[in-house]
Amino acid sequence: MYKVQWTEDLRNNLKKYDDFSKKFLEYVNNEPLFINQSLRDLEELKNKLRMETHDEEEKIFLQIILGTDAHKYLLKLKYLNEDFLRDYIDVTQNYKNLIDGSWSIPTDYQPPIDLKDTFTYFYTNLIKSKKFNEKFLSTTAIEIENLRRHMTLKSTCPYCDIYRFEFDLSSVDHFVPKAKYPLLSIFPINLVVACTACNDRIKKENIHFPIVHPYFDNVVENFYFEYSEDDKMLNINFPSSLSAIDKKKTENFLELFEIEDRYKENYKDVYDDLIDDIQGRVLAGLRMVKKRDIRDIEIEFIEDSVEEILNESIESTQKVRSIKGLTKVKLDLLEQISNSEVKNLSNYLYVEINNKQIRSTSNVI
Repeated sequence: MYKVQWTEDLRNNLKKYDDFSKKFLEYVNNEPLFINQSLRDLEELKNKLRMETHDEEEKIFLQIILGTDAHKYLLKLKYLNEDFLRDYIDVTQNYKNLIDGSWSIPTDYQPPIDLKDTFTYFYTNLIKSKKFNEKFLSTTAIEIENLRRHMTLKSTCPYCDIYRFEFDLSSVDHFVPKAKYPLLSIFPINLVVACTACNDRIKKENIHFPIVHPYFDNVVENFYFEYSEDDKMLNINFPSSLSAIDKKKTENFLELFEIEDRYKENYKDVYDDLIDDIQGRVLAGLRMVKKRDIRDIEIEFIEDSVEEILNESIESTQKVRSIKGLTKVKLDLLEQISNSEVKNLSNYLYVEINNKQIRSTSNVI
C-alpha cells in the first residue's frame, strides 16, 4: 500500500533486463530470416551468430545467446515472421498508460505460444542463470533474488500491508500478468515483490485496469479504514477530494487483492485492541498521580491524558509505517478515535475510575 522505493543500483542493474529483451528481439528481425523450416536452420543460425563481429558488449550478448537455450527460442520467433521488437517498444513505452487505462491492446489479442514460451524461459531460467548474471549484469549474485532481498528488508507487502516480509514467504509478482502480456515478463517496473498470499493465492494472473501501482502511487493516501460501532465491522471509504479516476484505480486495486474482505474477516478487532491499549495506558498513568483521592481528578484531566496517549500512539505507529504490518489500518483508526471518541472514552474512564473508588471505599467500611 505504501509507495515502494528503489535504490539507484537496483534500478541500473534491472534496466539491463530491458536492454537484453530489446537486443534479443532486434536479432529476431535480423538476418538470417527463415521462410521454410528445415532441420539445418538452427545450425545455420548459430553459425551466423558466431560470425557476427561487434563491440565487446555485443560479443557478451552473443555468448549468452549461444551458451544457453536462448538461440533455440530465437529461431522459434524468427519462424513467426512478426516484428516483436516494435510490439515490445510499444507496450513498454506505454506501460504507465496501460496501468492508467488510457492505452490497451485489443481485447481479443492472444500472444503466440512461442512468444510466451520465450519470455517464460527468460524469467524462469535465463535471468536466474550464473552465465547471464556474470556476463551480462557483471555480478556474481542473482539480481532477481537481490530484488527480493532488498524489497523484503524491513518492509511489509506493498499490496496488503498485513505481513512483515520474510524472504522465504515472498515472491516476485508480474503486476501486469505475463500470461497475456509476455513481453513484460522481465520488464523491471512490472516486477513487484509481494507476500505469497497476495501474489500466489489471491491475485494470480488477474488484473483490473485502470489501477494504482506500488511503484507510482502511494495507495494509502487514496482511502481510509473506518470502524462502524453499529455492525462492529471495518469499512473502507474514500476522501471526498479524491478524483473519479483515482477512486476507480484504487477500487480496482482493493478488489484485486480482496483488501476489504480480508481486513473485515481477520482484523476487525484492531479497533477494540487500540481502545483497550489507550484505556490501559491512561489508567496506568493515573495510578502515578500524587492525589490520594482519585475523585479529585477532573474529566478535563482525563481528556488531556487520552489525547496525549493517542498522539504518542500515532507518532510511534507512523515511525514504523511500511516496516511493521497493519500500520495503515491502525493509523486510520487512531485518527478516527482522535476525531470522534475522545470525549466518550474519557467519560467512560471517568465513570470507571469513580466506580472503582466507590468500591474501594465500601471495602474499607
